[in-house]
Amino acid sequence: MPISPRSSRLSSFVAAMLLAGALPSLAEAQITIGPYTFSGPEAFIDSISYSDGSCGGGFGYPSGSCVTNVLGHSPTVCNANMACAPGTYGTAEFSDVPIVNGPGVDVVLFDSRFSLDGYAVAAEFPVGSGTYTDFDTWSGAEQTDTGASGCGGASLWAVPVDLSRLGVPAGATVARLRIGSADVGSGCQADLTMAGVLNGGSLVCLDAGDCNDGDPCTTDTCSAGACSYAPSGAPGCSTCGDGTVEPGEDCDDAGESATCDADCTAVACGDGTTNTTAGETCDDAGESATCDADCTAVACGDGTTNTTAGETCDDAGESATCDADCSAAMCGDGTTNTTAGETCDDAGESATCDADCSAVMCGDGTTNTTAGETCDDAGESATCDADCSAAECGDGTTNATAGEDCDDAGESATCNADCSAATCGDGTVNAMAGETCDDAGESASCDADCSAAECGDGVQNTMAGESCDDGNTDDGDGCNASCVSEVCGNGTTDAGEDCDDEGESATCDEDCTAAVCGDGVTNATAGEDCDDEGESATCDADCSAATCGDGTVNAAAGELCDDGNTEAGDGCDASCLTEVEDAGVAEDAGVGGGDASVGSDAGMGGAAGGSGCGCSTVGRRGPLAPLGLGLLVVGLMLVRRRRR
Repeated sequence: MPISPRSSRLSSFVAAMLLAGALPSLAEAQITIGPYTFSGPEAFIDSISYSDGSCGGGFGYPSGSCVTNVLGHSPTVCNANMACAPGTYGTAEFSDVPIVNGPGVDVVLFDSRFSLDGYAVAAEFPVGSGTYTDFDTWSGAEQTDTGASGCGGASLWAVPVDLSRLGVPAGATVARLRIGSADVGSGCQADLTMAGVLNGGSLVCLDAGDCNDGDPCTTDTCSAGACSYAPSGAPGCSTCGDGTVEPGEDCDDAGESATCDADCTAVACGDGTTNTTAGETCDDAGESATCDADCTAVACGDGTTNTTAGETCDDAGESATCDADCSAAMCGDGTTNTTAGETCDDAGESATCDADCSAVMCGDGTTNTTAGETCDDAGESATCDADCSAAECGDGTTNATAGEDCDDAGESATCNADCSAATCGDGTVNAMAGETCDDAGESASCDADCSAAECGDGVQNTMAGESCDDGNTDDGDGCNASCVSEVCGNGTTDAGEDCDDEGESATCDEDCTAAVCGDGVTNATAGEDCDDEGESATCDADCSAATCGDGTVNAAAGELCDDGNTEAGDGCDASCLTEVEDAGVAEDAGVGGGDASVGSDAGMGGAAGGSGCGCSTVGRRGPLAPLGLGLLVVGLMLVRRRRR
């Protein structure tokens, strides 16, 4: 069969590799490089493009474009030399022989070892989706020296890539790889020389001769580089589909039936042959990314868990352990599972969803800072307000648990700045409530009504020395200008008072009049025994007690004389009566019944020192004697009457 231009080019590559000694053996169309054997030239990269259009920031070695270098497979011009800047890579196409994720290594990158280079690889999956897996890195320690020579005579090293490391399911197909460098060795570039597919399915062929399986009962065909085999119908060969069960056939129903596959084998899910008549949607000889183990097409929610397709579970819909997207139910996975008790799931805390997958609500006991909560103690607490803000006096939210009576976001007419109820006498000055001061009661500077203590303010403040406060500072109205009650004894001489010594003193009576004997007020401090506003039967005119013998004649007390003693015979007797002498009387009452006689002349011509009578007696006084006697008798009678 004629060879395509590309096959011709690849054949030239094979010849060049043989001349260079890079391919030590070649059987049929197979190519062996070191420990790796490839199905043929079709297994290598078909095209490559670079993310920044300049070979990843590098250059061809020793000359030529990157595409030519990699596709040409020339041992002298082949180095892609890709820089290791993040995001820089080449996209390699494997369109002839796609890469199938089988056991072990799936595709091999070849590096001309000018320096120890690491490779970063990602795969497009699913095919044609434009979605790539995350990059994984293959360090120099994971590379193998093939023993062959690469560019410029450098040793050729193999980078064995397993698609499973990129998260590609087993059995799945990949047609594109992104290949870049990784700074894991001494260099910062990747000297990509070529890459080939190991697990390419059927043996790649150049013509039908490459497909000869030695079975006379099959017709061997090479089409698009792949071998196919069909019954030949030769004599002695069984023909599947003729309706006759022949040797080597399990059955033959002249085509597919519910019990027989089209290849004349018995129907069995997992035999690799899809039998739609038997109810199979697919059959990939086991679970694959597109086919379940029960030979139905993969569909999340079909009740069959397909881990190859990325399912963790499949309960035919949402369950308490499985989300509707066939991932395990877990709060925070971004999928709301109401069966598992989730109200929401935003893959973490959000403004509407708590981290425990319950709807955000202040008071639910879960603090959600994204929703603006500072705290959440499932209600008011000593540290958290009912609105889920931190408890703080002055925040405008009353928190009784934190000891607040009120909270008006500052001082108000009803609330103090310390969040206690505004009350005069609480010890906190609240100007908004009209308080000038608050000393928790009356003090020398503050009235009990929380106004500044001031005489004349109408509030009596005893601590400030006030005994009254009539709202003014006028004297004479019962409360003087110093707020002292205008009463005798207050120590202040008020209107109408002569003096005020806060009680009796030597100069001031207790009724606040000047101390004067005869004023009717007894002032002991001033030396008064009594004061009857003048002489009385018990009080002398000098305010001493009336006593016979005190030297003061008190007529009101019946005294006719008081010579300062109570001795008789000195002219004033013990009762303070005047002692009278007469003729014939030897003592006060010396009456003998006869004529009075006087032993000598009294000779009292009124001289000083006499009795004051100015009497003169010469012998007997006939006519006057009876009169004198009569006066004497009257005097004695008066004395007796007084003594009774």
